[in-house]
Amino acid sequence: MEATFYYGIGALVVELRYISIAPQSEPDHVAAFRVPYYEKSDIICYVQGSSELCTREILKDCACIYSVEGRIAAYRSGDCYFFDLGTGDGNYITFMSYNRRSNKAYLFVDEDVVCHPHIMETTQMQMILIQYLVNHNGLLMHSSAIKVLSNISNCFTGDSGVGKTTISRLFAGQGYKVLTDETSIVWMTDGKAYISGTPWKGSNSSYFDSEICLLNDIYILSHGKQNAKRKVEKVRSVALIIRHTFPLFWDNEMLRKLVVIVKNLVASVDVFEYAFVPNDSAVGYILDEH
Repeated sequence: MEATFYYGIGALVVELRYISIAPQSEPDHVAAFRVPYYEKSDIICYVQGSSELCTREILKDCACIYSVEGRIAAYRSGDCYFFDLGTGDGNYITFMSYNRRSNKAYLFVDEDVVCHPHIMETTQMQMILIQYLVNHNGLLMHSSAIKVLSNISNCFTGDSGVGKTTISRLFAGQGYKVLTDETSIVWMTDGKAYISGTPWKGSNSSYFDSEICLLNDIYILSHGKQNAKRKVEKVRSVALIIRHTFPLFWDNEMLRKLVVIVKNLVASVDVFEYAFVPNDSAVGYILDEH
């Protein structure tokens, strides 16, 4: 079966073309990013069965640029990257390629694995998007995004378990829209920062929204005995933000581009360290600033 779907993720339109395989049903939070029409496809992903793959032939002229035994190996030939992803942990995409000049990707799917969710919410799709974004003044951030004013959102990030989902739940409880509490897409246009949600949501989350908002402030969360925030100076902000992005660890050139994007980001928005108490007072403390 062949099928084509289009998804609007932030300012991107991603096209999925299933070639001779049946696409799996979409979870609600993935379907929420479907677009009924499109002007162009920024990224085209061809989804094929792994039976059509001959890895040895594809990789014979490629250089290995990154490898973690048993988990991932990355190869490069010109503008094309290849990723051998193994078969562990229920992974049903065993091999993928991405050409960053043409913005086309090929995902080879193990057709015998049927228990995995739709391809749009896979780590492999994140890997494709972070490569595109870094070449277009954008990045993925492990963060929640909460709309605090019309067309304006704050971003809350921090280590796992520090309270991104908690702060999202508190804002939602007071009627504010949560774009995501897991992964945000952030990009720069004409000196302004924008943010939206993505299909990659937390395992216990019901928050997903593709609305695009201006990014106002970034808060780096921690637990505290009282609500208190402290503005972070710009140089230190760069290091703190990069820690909570999805770096392109297989490519030094792309890593350098990521650093430049983060520098531009923190030049346009303020970054705060925010120690908060996990109750409604944490929301009021932030909203008093607006």
